[in-house]
Parts: sequence; C-alpha cells; structure tokens
Amino acid sequence: PVPENPWQQEVIPDMRLPGFQPGNPPDPSLALDLGCGFGQNSFYSAQITLAQRMFPPLPVWSGSASDYERLDRRRFCWAVFHRLRAGVGPQVGTPAGPKFISMAEEGIRSARRLDVYYVTLRRPQPTSRYAMQDPGLAFIPDPRNLTGAPLVAPQAQPPAADVMLPVPWRVQVQFPTVPTLATTATATGIPTEIEVPPPNYPSNNVAAQRMLVQMFPAGTQFIDEISGRVYRVVQRRITGAEGEKAFLTLDREVLFEDLDLPAGYPWCMGAPPCISGTPPPDAQELLRTVWVFPPPAEPRQSASQKYPLFEGRPPVVGIDVRTLVVSPISQ
Repeated sequence: PVPENPWQQEVIPDMRLPGFQPGNPPDPSLALDLGCGFGQNSFYSAQITLAQRMFPPLPVWSGSASDYERLDRRRFCWAVFHRLRAGVGPQVGTPAGPKFISMAEEGIRSARRLDVYYVTLRRPQPTSRYAMQDPGLAFIPDPRNLTGAPLVAPQAQPPAADVMLPVPWRVQVQFPTVPTLATTATATGIPTEIEVPPPNYPSNNVAAQRMLVQMFPAGTQFIDEISGRVYRVVQRRITGAEGEKAFLTLDREVLFEDLDLPAGYPWCMGAPPCISGTPPPDAQELLRTVWVFPPPAEPRQSASQKYPLFEGRPPVVGIDVRTLVVSPISQ
C-alpha cells in the first residue's frame, strides 16, 4: 500500500512467501528452496491508495479541510483479494534437476487463472477504527510443514496501528467432526455449524478466545483460503460462560466435497495422509484458515491490550467473485 499523510492508511501485513515481492518474477531457485509452486492458494494484498478505495473515490488528497469533510461523508469502500486457481511451476515432491528447472521455466511462461474477490465494505461512522492483526501470529500454510495445520492464537498490533478502514484478519475455524458431514449424494439441506475457536485452542487464553468469537457476528462473510468458497454467518450461538466459545450457523450445508483436498496437497502429506475423493475427510482438512473482516474495535486503554473488543455490525456488505486470466506477453 502507498503511505499517505497526514492520516494513516490501512497497511495489509505482507504474508507472501519469502522472496515474492511486488514486481519480481517467480524465481526458480526460490521454488527449489521451498519445494512448492508459485503461490498456489495464496491471497495477496492490493496495491491501491486509500483515496481510490473510497466510494465514490476521493480527489487527489491535499490535506485541506474540504478533503476531510469529503472523507467523513464516505460510508463505503472496497478491497480486493485474488487467488490462483491452480499452482504453476514445480510442485511439492518434484526432485531437483533438469526436470525441475524445465517445469519452473514453463511456469513462468504459463497463464495464471485467478479468482478475484471484490469486497464491498461499510464504514458505520467516520470515527470507527479497525485493529490490525499482528502478522507474526497468523497461521500461514507452509508446504515445508507436512504434518497439518497447527493452532495459532492471533492477536492485534498495538492501538497506535489501528486504521480507519475495515481490515482483514487471517484466522482459523473448525468445520464439523467427520461423522456429521454428508456427501453430495446424501445431502440433507440442513445448514452447517462451525466452531470458533477451534477445539484444542489454548484454553488458558480467554481474551484471545473471546476476540475470535467477536469477529463473527451474524451477517459476517468470510473466505476459505484453501477452497476459495465464501460463507455467510446466519446465526452466532455463544456457549462459553465468558463469551469465549461459539457455534456459527452458516448459510448452507458444507459437504464432504467442499473440504476434500486434492491428492498431493501439502497438508495431506503427513501421517496419516489424506486420501482424496474418499469420505470421510481427514482431520487436517477440517481445520481451515479463513479471511474475515472484523467489526470496528472499541478504543483500547493501553498499548499492552493485544485482544481488542470488536463491537458492531460486520463491515462486509457483499463479496463478488470474478475470473481473471493473466498471460505472459509473447516475445
């Protein structure tokens, strides 16, 4: 994101794989080090100025009083995610050597098919502020870790880093246990409930648990990072005595096919491995990393408050998905 003064712009934490910087082409040697393709199933942040993200867009910012007045009247803005439909270049398990380099070179020349997510966001008040996630405490799927997804307790950056537009967090949710999932052939039509925070989450950190629950009020829309599916929370049922546990009723029934990971997917190469296409799903397929925009954060009293109180309506108005194909220029 492009910094603009005198007001603070939203800055999305950079969660790319190491070495993938804006403007740099995929590096075969990096793919060799990681043992993976070029960014499959990854979301990158949009490099767009805040003035352009408002709706309607703001004029070029000059810092005048009229600029601030126009900013205060804007109640809507937007954000964009994009996700590669399929990996390109060498994948996990490809041995080093001429074949690996050939696949890397072919990947650089290949077209990318992207799912682009246009997120329309609402600002309830000009004074609303949004807490940013500490990027060091967000689970990032890593092909080098082949034993499944560990549980990570996210927390916020200090209050001084709060921003004026809704900002996405990368957190984990738990889909139902294996016996409750149906296949397409045995679908019941009953909406699915998911668990927040996931089972086995650190039970001694009630503040972190409560913060996760507050991120998902009724009406929240979030994106499954692995499958790219968009889900909406119809109802939130809080079960914890201190508001630290909840079940979220989704807008649809989640089927086995929605969670089944393809053969060779990194999370499925541990012990026991996932068996693609054979229900029921494996345990590592049920713990999912998702993108969610939390409600506004209540003011925090000190910089040591790492778990803000999220209060109010969910900021996402809608998520539109489009397909984009990017092809290299022929030389």
